[in-house]
Amino acid sequence: MLNHPVNEQTDYLMVSNHLRPNHQRRYKCIAGLLSVRNLRVVGESGTRNIGKGRNWPPVTSLIQRNTTQALFHVDF
Repeated sequence: MLNHPVNEQTDYLMVSNHLRPNHQRRYKCIAGLLSVRNLRVVGESGTRNIGKGRNWPPVTSLIQRNTTQALFHVDF
């Protein structure tokens, strides 16, 4: 059995990267249900794009836990 040093930062990055595809599927599903190619979420943290070929925002940018309301803008 091979022994290798434990790198906590690498292990953390592997875990966080492993969780990202679930968020991508969730946002792609939302865009698909709304039948749009590009969906922008405008909130207190700025504008984020949701759609095919885009970078995906974290879940916390879409789910507002305070009283700030998120506005949706659709590009056709």
